[in-house]
Amino acid sequence: FITKNLIAGKTWEPTVSSAIASLSNKNSLFIDIGANIGIHALTAANCGSNVIAFEPHPANFKILKKAIIANGWDSLIDYYQLAVSDKEGSTMTLFDDPNNMGGSSLHRNFNRDTFFVLTTSIDAQKLNFSNYENVTIKIDVEGHEKYVLMGMRSTLNYSKLKAIIIEFNKLLLTTQDLLAIYSYLFAYGFHDCRVLLDHPKDSWSGDALPAHIPAFKINQDELSDLLNASEVLELLFLR
Repeated sequence: FITKNLIAGKTWEPTVSSAIASLSNKNSLFIDIGANIGIHALTAANCGSNVIAFEPHPANFKILKKAIIANGWDSLIDYYQLAVSDKEGSTMTLFDDPNNMGGSSLHRNFNRDTFFVLTTSIDAQKLNFSNYENVTIKIDVEGHEKYVLMGMRSTLNYSKLKAIIIEFNKLLLTTQDLLAIYSYLFAYGFHDCRVLLDHPKDSWSGDALPAHIPAFKINQDELSDLLNASEVLELLFLR
């Protein structure tokens, strides 16, 4: 899906890329959990940010690695073929989506190819944020969001973690699951939630990047109504 749009000269998730670009600079760190082929990791690196990218799917990871090296950003981007979860060193089954490698999931069985993948957690990485003014984390893990957040409880307490971008897919999570994550992040001090992409109303691709992060903030009741009408949401949580 992503590759076809890029070959056609279009962007992918333009509002998400725009938000990442706005949050990225030479004094920032961008952590990409579920990096796919690297479009958002490369966007952050292009803005000068240091990047840590995690992608468990072997084919996606191969393309991600090639893209990083081809762009000369291997000094800015550290990349790992790992599934981020709530614990370090476990093995899980990744179910391959035959129609979209980016839709491969640890939770949805497509009755096709499977891969055994190693896990890590963000807390287990023992990341040092002292050299950065701000940190952004992007999470796109096809139903595994709860476990990723459980594995970064200590990281969520760091004041330099200013933004979290999460994709929610209603094929994999219930509305109650999503609202629980909203409350969980607000309990950690994320007081501002904005909608970056609302599908199917919003298109996945576009001809150009928007100029800024959306200004409209959304509360829990409004989010609940939105979830009932949407298939996929990209949300930005800010401190």
